[in-house]
Amino acid sequence: MAKVPAVKNTKAKKQKVDAAAAMYEKYVKHGKPLRRSHANEQVTPFIKMGGFYIGYKKFLVCFKPRGDMNDEVMSLCIEMNNMTSRAASGTNRKKYMFSVHAGMLLKQDPTTFQPAKLIPELERAVTKFKANKYDLLFFTIVHDKHWIIVCANLLYKQWNVFDSIHSKGKQSPLKKQANNLITNFAALAQEYSQFNVDVGSFARVDLEDYPKQDNLCDCGFFGLKYVENFDGKSMKEFNQEDVARYRMDVVHNLCTHPMNNAPMERAFKEELAA
Repeated sequence: MAKVPAVKNTKAKKQKVDAAAAMYEKYVKHGKPLRRSHANEQVTPFIKMGGFYIGYKKFLVCFKPRGDMNDEVMSLCIEMNNMTSRAASGTNRKKYMFSVHAGMLLKQDPTTFQPAKLIPELERAVTKFKANKYDLLFFTIVHDKHWIIVCANLLYKQWNVFDSIHSKGKQSPLKKQANNLITNFAALAQEYSQFNVDVGSFARVDLEDYPKQDNLCDCGFFGLKYVENFDGKSMKEFNQEDVARYRMDVVHNLCTHPMNNAPMERAFKEELAA
């Protein structure tokens, strides 16, 4: 008997798309005036997950169509992605993202890097997530609001760097910082013996055939898409239009995440002008 082809649940997919668009319209594109902030005021968290949170105004600035990624949103996305990867089925690539703080320390000149400052984070990654058994480990580097992604590719024993603006043949201002990160993480991994992966022996393989942005404001979101779409060998295709859509998806995913325990509606209404 011939197999009946599976029918995609387009209705459910459309409902999710509509829900994300509606949430983006409500919290980002509403066009309502906001009240003026006061110095040293206590900001009500709009999104709060784990030890990370963000107020509504910073959230809004980031997610506007031409808004730049900030540390707070990236930290929340990293937390969300790690929880999702931890719960993923065994057939999916296991991916772990280190914190924004880790990237800031690892990009330093190796002569000034102090591994002891990052031992607690690496220990947590190994003991709680078993990240040393994962396929791909990701790091963020940010410089002058430009984000790039560095990947310790445990699956193919190589280092990969993804920069959404600079091509392989061009001198990126972050190239040195990426090299520093690779050197420093290798030193950190040696310092913490339970990690037990010789990332210092990995070759650096610069992939060129992956999507690049055609504006100056989407690098952080391109970085998150790189993490989502890279399987260790190749990058699943996406384009600038997909990234515009992705902003909506990230808003929806953060706002509806079961671990988000912030008083969203109160935080939103408190920032609206009377």
